[in-house]
Amino acid sequence: MSCPLAGILLLALQVAASQEQLWLQQNPAEIWMTSGQTVQMDCTVLYEDYLVSWYKEHQDGSLQCVAQTGKSVPAKGRYSSKVSGAGKTVSLVIRDLQEEDSGVYYCAVDAFTYAGFGNGTRLIISDAAQPSLAILAPSPKEEAELPDPVPLLCLLSPQAQGWGTPLWDLGEGSPGQADAGAQDGEGAWSMTTVPKEKWDTGTCCTCTARQEGTRRNISAAMPKGLGTMSEGT
Repeated sequence: MSCPLAGILLLALQVAASQEQLWLQQNPAEIWMTSGQTVQMDCTVLYEDYLVSWYKEHQDGSLQCVAQTGKSVPAKGRYSSKVSGAGKTVSLVIRDLQEEDSGVYYCAVDAFTYAGFGNGTRLIISDAAQPSLAILAPSPKEEAELPDPVPLLCLLSPQAQGWGTPLWDLGEGSPGQADAGAQDGEGAWSMTTVPKEKWDTGTCCTCTARQEGTRRNISAAMPKGLGTMSEGT
């Protein structure tokens, strides 16, 4: 396999990607998969019938040419090509994904009058189960009043290994996180309070958790007055 652009530095790649977005567009920007699955990364070019090379960026910033795609390019190992009917979208297909396939992939074109890179697709392979995130707030009886300030609990569970403590976003001027902790290694929680006056205005409360090292995140949101559990991914 010949990769004519393999010696170009990552800085040049990023500059080309920002300046030549009309030539090469990659979709999606990020993909989450599990081991053994098959993934497809698309690269749309300005003109058809280009031979498209694909480069993987490693954690140390180095680039590795992993495949070439096009109408007449045969499959090689776990890598194969898929070309749209119009010929302007050239896709890289990787089957039997493995954890080491994780990384950022760039498509590249080396034509007579043009050489450039796409904007990149981040591929993350993880077999870890995604936990759920929920916000719990008091739900008083009709004759009772909400406490002031209103306490809120953000709960991340189960199997939260590798996930950071949930963080609150209550809007400008709102109090920050009041307390946080873990549940015997099975989950994590974070508590905060909101002034009742602010709660009554209809402010939406958002809680977000991020998986360390992968940028994967989940969030939950609850508008004022629900007093029940709210989940989101």
